[in-house]
Parts: sequence; structure tokens; C-alpha cells
Amino acid sequence: MVASAQQVDSKERGFLAVGAIGANLRVKLSAGLVDVAGITDREIGVAKQAAYKANDPIAVTLRNSQGTMMMVAAGSITLNAAVYAAASGKISSTVSNVFIGYALSAATGNNSIIEVLPGNRPISGATITDAAGTIYKLAAGVVTLDGSNPTTVPTGLATIVGATVTRKSTAAPGVSTALLSVNFTGSDGNLDIYAWKPTASGDCTGIASTDLTGIICWSAFGT
Repeated sequence: MVASAQQVDSKERGFLAVGAIGANLRVKLSAGLVDVAGITDREIGVAKQAAYKANDPIAVTLRNSQGTMMMVAAGSITLNAAVYAAASGKISSTVSNVFIGYALSAATGNNSIIEVLPGNRPISGATITDAAGTIYKLAAGVVTLDGSNPTTVPTGLATIVGATVTRKSTAAPGVSTALLSVNFTGSDGNLDIYAWKPTASGDCTGIASTDLTGIICWSAFGT
């Protein structure tokens, strides 16, 4: 495996490592060598096997290749959840600015290795027009509640004018999350999603939900 220019017609390419890199971690290019990708880095692919020292040869499954990839989770991830870049070459269901794809298997915790279907952020770049003829950008995606209430989603918009959220579920909520609301300042592009549930069975008084598994579909429009 080499790091010089070459045409690759397969899903893998050989590189040289900056230093130690674990198998199945997201990697980026750094001065012609491969290094672990961070939470803000768009990876070139995933390390096929580990590298143990500087200049070790390492095979990388390229990001644009067909098929699925095995990746390392930074924490628990539910099946079918949207996943995003996390620190140290890992992935997470916590939203970041680098969308990775969808989990085809579940992660039970940190360092779990799961199957991921790479993809593009849903309907990125779409626009809508209001009744007055003003054109707005549209952003949308899927996020898992983090229990903090609110769960904050960076939409990628500069400002938010309006937003909507709904829970992805086929079951009645019972005493779990039954109502969602949103808040936004309009100036930072972050969408705050609040989850609410009944106090108890027979008591419909709403209280903050600490749900860590609810999958929320969100959309926002703005500039």
C-alpha cells in the first residue's frame, strides 16, 4: 500500500498512517498521511484495520464506495438512528455538523462497532416560499432525544424563522414522551426540542421528559 497518486477502482485505498489508528475509525488526510477524524472533520473513509505507529500502511474503505461500513460508536445508538461525526474518529446519534448516515445495527455503548449505511443529510439545500413570496432555506433531519430537555439541534441555517417536530413511533406514548415543543432565538441556527410527558397514569399534568430513546423528525426553515 502506498500514499502516492493512484487511480483506485475498488472500495479501498492504501495510505500511510500518521500514528496509531484503531480499526473502523473515521479517518482524514493530514499532510498526505491518514489521521483520526474529529467531530468537525469530513472523513475520507474508515480504517479497514489498525495502524500501530507512524508510517504504518493502512487500508481505508473510501467514503464514496458502495455498500455499508463498520464504524465505532461513541455511545448508545438505536437501530435506524441517524448518525453524525463524533470526536476521536467515532460516530454518535448526537447531531453535529457532519452527517454520516444511518445505523443498521444498534450500539450498546462506547466503542461498540456497528454497521452504518452512509448517506446525505435529508433534503439539504431545499427551499420553500411563503405566501408573500419570500424564499427560505429548508433544513431537516432526525435526532434522538438526549434527555436534557431541550435537545439542541444545529440546523445548519444562519437564522430560523419557523420549525416543526414529530416523534417517529408506531406505539401510543403512554406515560412516556407525549408532547413536543420547540424554541429558537432566530439568530443562531440552533433548534431546541422540548419533550413532555404525563406525571403518571391518571395524572395528565405535563412534566419534562428525560427520554433518551425517542427518535424525533425535525424540519426548520430560515436563512
